[in-house]
Amino acid sequence: MIDCVQFMFSLRRAYRSVNVAWGDTRNRIFLALLFTACMNIASAQLNGSVLSQGSWYFLETSSDDAYVLDGDLLYGDMQLSAPIPFATLGLFSSSEGPLEEENSARRAEGLQELPTHHVDENNNGLFDQEDAIVFYSHGPHDWILESGEVSLHFNHYSDVAGFFFTPDQGSGLQATQVTSVSSTTTVGDYDFLAFWKEDDVNLYRSGRRWLSNPMTTTNSSTSWNLDLSNKVNAAPLTVALRVASASESNATTQLRLNGQSISNLSLPPLGNGTYRDVARTASTSITTTASSGPSTFQLTYSTSDPQGKGYLEDMICHTRKNLAPSNGRLRFRDVSQVQSGGSATYAVSVSSNTPWLAWDVTIAYAPFAIETSQSGNSLEFGVTTDSLREFLAFDPSQRASFPRPSYVGTVSNQNLRGIVSTDMVIVTSSAMQSAAEALANHREQGYGLDVEVVTIDQVYNEFSSGQADLSAVRDFMRMLYKGAVSPEERPKYLLLLGDASFDPKNRVSSGSRNIILTYESPESFSPLQTYATDDFYGFLDDNEGSNIATTSQPSDLDIAIGRLPVATSQEAMDLVEKIIDYDDGGHFGDWRNRVTFVADDEDNELHMRDADELADWVRLNQPNLNVDKIYLDAFAQVNAAGGDRYPSVNEAIDRQLFKGSLIVNYTGHGGPENWAQERVFNREDMAELSNSERLPLFITATCDFSVYDDPDEITAGEVLITNPNGGAIALVTTSRLVFSSSNRIINNSYIENLLPVGGSVPTIGEALRLAKNAIPQNANNRKFTLLGDPCTRLAIPKYSIHTVAINGNPPGSYDTLKALSEVTIQAEVRDENDMLLTSFNGIAIPSVFDKVSDLSTRANDPDADIFTYQAQQNLLFKGQSSVNNGQFTFSFIVPKDINYAIGEGKLSYYASPNTGIMDAAGHDQSVLIGGTSANPVVDNEGPQVDVFMNDASFQFGGLTDANPTLYVKLRDESGLNTVGNGIGHDIIGTLDNNTQAQFVLNDFFKSALDSFTQGEVYYPLNNLEDGRHSIRVRAWDVSNNSGEGYTEFVVVSAPQLAIEHLLNAPNPVIHSTSFLFEFNNPGEAAGLEARIEIFNAYGERVQTLVYPLSPLEGYRVAPGELTWDGRDASGAPLARGTYLYRLQIIGSDGRKAEACEKLVLLR
Repeated sequence: MIDCVQFMFSLRRAYRSVNVAWGDTRNRIFLALLFTACMNIASAQLNGSVLSQGSWYFLETSSDDAYVLDGDLLYGDMQLSAPIPFATLGLFSSSEGPLEEENSARRAEGLQELPTHHVDENNNGLFDQEDAIVFYSHGPHDWILESGEVSLHFNHYSDVAGFFFTPDQGSGLQATQVTSVSSTTTVGDYDFLAFWKEDDVNLYRSGRRWLSNPMTTTNSSTSWNLDLSNKVNAAPLTVALRVASASESNATTQLRLNGQSISNLSLPPLGNGTYRDVARTASTSITTTASSGPSTFQLTYSTSDPQGKGYLEDMICHTRKNLAPSNGRLRFRDVSQVQSGGSATYAVSVSSNTPWLAWDVTIAYAPFAIETSQSGNSLEFGVTTDSLREFLAFDPSQRASFPRPSYVGTVSNQNLRGIVSTDMVIVTSSAMQSAAEALANHREQGYGLDVEVVTIDQVYNEFSSGQADLSAVRDFMRMLYKGAVSPEERPKYLLLLGDASFDPKNRVSSGSRNIILTYESPESFSPLQTYATDDFYGFLDDNEGSNIATTSQPSDLDIAIGRLPVATSQEAMDLVEKIIDYDDGGHFGDWRNRVTFVADDEDNELHMRDADELADWVRLNQPNLNVDKIYLDAFAQVNAAGGDRYPSVNEAIDRQLFKGSLIVNYTGHGGPENWAQERVFNREDMAELSNSERLPLFITATCDFSVYDDPDEITAGEVLITNPNGGAIALVTTSRLVFSSSNRIINNSYIENLLPVGGSVPTIGEALRLAKNAIPQNANNRKFTLLGDPCTRLAIPKYSIHTVAINGNPPGSYDTLKALSEVTIQAEVRDENDMLLTSFNGIAIPSVFDKVSDLSTRANDPDADIFTYQAQQNLLFKGQSSVNNGQFTFSFIVPKDINYAIGEGKLSYYASPNTGIMDAAGHDQSVLIGGTSANPVVDNEGPQVDVFMNDASFQFGGLTDANPTLYVKLRDESGLNTVGNGIGHDIIGTLDNNTQAQFVLNDFFKSALDSFTQGEVYYPLNNLEDGRHSIRVRAWDVSNNSGEGYTEFVVVSAPQLAIEHLLNAPNPVIHSTSFLFEFNNPGEAAGLEARIEIFNAYGERVQTLVYPLSPLEGYRVAPGELTWDGRDASGAPLARGTYLYRLQIIGSDGRKAEACEKLVLLR
């Protein structure tokens, strides 16, 4: 509960939470802030920060009051060396309550040295133990008067205000005095305000509307006290009240003052609807009477719903009190005398004859003294009243009753205001600074960017007086933006390296994920209107900052913004290393030519239509990219105990991520755990992804997929980006409920800006900035955010590849590619000027696709219709070819299973370099495919098919873990059939003879280098049960002859350690031997050691060998890794004979597996 009786008016615009009408006061009062004293302060940091040198100590206060800094605080709590000269000390702050969000609002230019009052008891100019400094503190909250109404500007980020004390960088600044003004009007009372607000509960865990702890049917009331001592008897008491109810039935609240009912409010039930508000609200403004003295308010809640809950949102009280100080001080202001050319003499009834002081504290960080006259118990001073002013009267001799600030700790030197210009800013915590520096170095060295790394505390220190405030980061970026000497010098990127929380004060969570604040919408109760966004930090022009989600006052993002939602230094470093690894370009492959669109099956095919329109735009406008479509309704739907499911869709997504995709774009329903009502691609699967060498950018036009500001739930999008072994390189994703119509707009806008036709490809953050600025700037726009580094560029190949000839014919005169004809294609890599790149040497991956096919969905749901779409997915050939001096040639035989109608196929090219990171891509859509060769290749023998697990060292019946990779080697003199046209000639895998769950391997086949007669398949198997399994693979050649391979393997899950097929070779041993075995958990091998003990025929141990294991490519230890030279522990050669050896694998957690075998030693 906050009980605040301080009252501060300013010209600031703010979220108007409660308005109180000011009775008989004039309808509109023009407020002019007093800059007279403020403009004379020389401590504004225009070119640097006062914190850049010297010693600094941080203090906090909690209210609007006169505070005392005494010897006990300086020499006790702060442990400074006494005495300190008054002339060099200083107290600095810029605190005036929460910072305004509107850029044009007035604010201090950095930390200001506060004018204070020195109590130097022996007048020696030194701050001795008995001396003190009295200063005025503006508390964390603020009051605003506009159009004759007052509103509370509640601080959502902090309940304290910050001050910086220095013993050596100040000037000993004291408040200067101005002359009192003569006036015929004498005033002895003032406007008194108090507010009550408990920010304990956030019903939807979103937005800024926090409520009190609930009132229930069993605990139906709450009460609080109000001290109305010294109230003017005739003055009315005005009460503004806001309450909320979460009930299925009608509800009422009753407010009593000293037992008398003064207000009854009715609140409607929550109502119906999937996205209904989580609370209903009511408000009122009451004018009543009250006597001077202690008063009690009681709020009672009533509803017939036994589960119903009522809440106090806040309450403001206003009345008039006599100018009578308490405990040696009084803060006050007076609206009644404000008028153009007005003046007034204020008569304060003081309680002692000691000298009192009167300060004008209208500008909290620039108070000044006013000349007073004091006679007996009356203190008087005169001022002009053409604007509203605030005053503090205090008696320094009663300072023992003044509150002391709390000492927090020392402050390191810093100078953010000294930064002249930069391309990129990374804001992070001190714990994650090393990760931020690593990324900054990468961006500077690899991309030529100027990058500044700052901690969030440093930003708060210089821009919000040491306290958390959302606007501080924006103001820092605005300083850099406005201070740039040219548009080119302005910052372009802001990366927030740290997670966020809807609970900035850590009221309902631990705070471990509350690292970098995010903007929470003013609305909290409407699931469709509340949101969180980082866009706020990017509105840097003068007329921006407020109303950021309205089309009536649009604001353009001026910088690209991204967030890495990490909570620990290890998470931060893991993610930074993932980004650097992606940028370094070492993970080449034709996955960089692939874009995948996934679409939900709901809402009358709406999501498939939206996805298909965008997918076809990419296919037509970015022909270097190959578009794959995974539409849920095109797969078999299974009715399970928990509802309808699409297991084959999960498999398709897993396969696609295993192959790799530059972009994965999802449209449809979703949530924080998965996509679609059928729960495809769930959070647990995302955490297990190990696609670190083929990381896609995910674009998710769905609801709640990445609620990055919920500290108690790590949502699916966060799992994808923070997975250290794979997942995503970044996400353009949603943090709240979104509308499909608006999703379509922003999805299209983002893709069109990310993959511009005929233009250079921007960074992922710049593309989102452009996309958001180009569409309506409503709440749906703000709900899309970038989880990732905004500087990241998609791994799109730089150079181009062009066809030179097909069967010797140049472009424009190609022969039609006919079934069973042999084809030879020549191509070359070109630079940006379309010139042959003779320096390029590497490997090309050419793919040949049949014509575009018409496909149809299944209409699985009862109200669904069949949806027809197009795809170019029938792969005729995929090979590997050596690139020498920028040129390469490949050959293949066109499969018999093509679509015989003649039409345009597609040649898709990708090439990776032997050295460097600049790869190449290209396409050719002018090639015609169809018909049958007049001289077809004759082949009557099926392919040879050899089946292994992980690699070719696997042995039949060997061990694997639960997630092995199927490895198949294939060979055929005319090549393998991978067309996949649905007539049964696919490369098919069958696990455990289950023909109902076969999997197609066509897309996973890749020809051997410079040969179309042989190739291999790598295919992931996941979540296999422990025990023995079999797998059978059938393949067809281009002439439709089949061949088959078979193997068996034993799954032993990771919690166990298991050894199989232990042997040594050679055996017998003459000079030396290697120990070989299979191990079920290759991913863990690098953390284990192998211990081999050798025993003679008498059972005596003659040698112990310990080997740290290296990471395993397969499940078998490589020959030559574990060797022995036939000598005993002393190094002497052992005698001929038979020996027993025992192998033990020992885990760091104590798990152990062992096996024994014999060897024969010959000398």
